[in-house]
Amino acid sequence: MEKDKAKCVAKNCKTEFIKPSYHNKNDYEYIKQFLSVKFGIEINNNFKQQFGYYPIEPMAPFHENKEEFIRVEMTIASNETPIKVKGWKVCLKKEPQDTFYRNFIYDGAKPLFTKKDFVIPKDNGDTIHRGHLLAKKFKEFLVSQKGKPFSSSFFKKDCLENIAYQTKDANCDSKTIHGQWHFEDEVIKSLNDSKVTKVFYEIYELSVQERSLGRVLLINSEPENVLSYFVFIPNLENTSK
Repeated sequence: MEKDKAKCVAKNCKTEFIKPSYHNKNDYEYIKQFLSVKFGIEINNNFKQQFGYYPIEPMAPFHENKEEFIRVEMTIASNETPIKVKGWKVCLKKEPQDTFYRNFIYDGAKPLFTKKDFVIPKDNGDTIHRGHLLAKKFKEFLVSQKGKPFSSSFFKKDCLENIAYQTKDANCDSKTIHGQWHFEDEVIKSLNDSKVTKVFYEIYELSVQERSLGRVLLINSEPENVLSYFVFIPNLENTSK
């Protein structure tokens, strides 16, 4: 754990910056336990990395009432250390209603999210990102029109409910490593090309002792299975080329 710690250089900050990271031998059990508790899935040894992420099998079942907007915060007990889970379950579509906006961005009187200064020590260069859970480019599929109060602020990089530390490889995309950007791009293209009318998007960031391990994405669509992913994107370091 010590090698994942770095001193925070923010003014008046006396806490340690915990680098996001995933160590397969030690952290596999945390991922396994989350999938068992949240989805009732036992992956056993069927968990192999490809292009920087881990496909999860079997696919989690979907339910009839899919069009939901839920902010997820949960703690899962484990034999070692509790697993903290932070995430979202949303429905993305071309002409969204304002359910998400009213419940999580602005209720007509005040903003419903919290600002936080996500400081990254300078010696990390571009290896650590302030990674969105719900991408900024998802805004048009969640909020009905431009210019709504605080809608842009929610998608900035200081929104506590929508930002978490993430490694560059986990966040971005390349020919050899498919990070979160890759899956977000598939969602956007499918909606813009009218291949699907809705995308049911779930994202869960898992952390242990404030160290982010990575994110689980569960994606399906209407029509069903046109767009279908169930993956774990680990916070890998320095692997993209």
